[in-house]
Amino acid sequence: MSDWKPDPLFKIETPRVIISHLLPDDNSHCEFIVALYNSPLFIADSGKTGVDTPATAQRFINGRVKGLHSKYGYGIYLVSLKEDSRPIGIVSLVKGDAIESFPAPDVGFAFLPEATGKGYATEAARALLDYAGNELGVKEVFAFCKPHNAKSRGVMERLGMEYRGVKKLKMFGSEESAVYVLAGMKELADYGIGENNAE
Repeated sequence: MSDWKPDPLFKIETPRVIISHLLPDDNSHCEFIVALYNSPLFIADSGKTGVDTPATAQRFINGRVKGLHSKYGYGIYLVSLKEDSRPIGIVSLVKGDAIESFPAPDVGFAFLPEATGKGYATEAARALLDYAGNELGVKEVFAFCKPHNAKSRGVMERLGMEYRGVKKLKMFGSEESAVYVLAGMKELADYGIGENNAE
């Protein structure tokens, strides 16, 4: 298990949301992850994760979430409404360990159905990218989604990310993914996309 411990006082604030660490010993966080990961929207986009009880959510936070933060200094974060501290989603900056993974992290997000379509994903993702760039020195970031996912693509475009086409990526089981990058990044081939990471 990772030695990294989430700081309960850590937060990134925007006008409407607060980004904070997921706390494994906070049962409300574990219950929220269960609700989010088993929502119809999440399952349709990402499939079933097996995180279906507070206990499995706690193991997920203690394992996957802590592991990412310990290794890279960033990972998966909780997004809550500023007005009442109610959790509504997650935002993430994740770098994979597999050989098919890319040399830069990708930004992602998932929100409860009732919190979608209100700009929260764009607001949270922009704040996380600003934090990662200014505080952690992360200057290169990818974003991936299914080509037909108009909502996710809209977020990436509102973030000012550049669209680089649709690729069949091995890290996603060779399924087609729309690929976005931060403005000014090099060509995809410079990151191995189109060579060993794509078909």
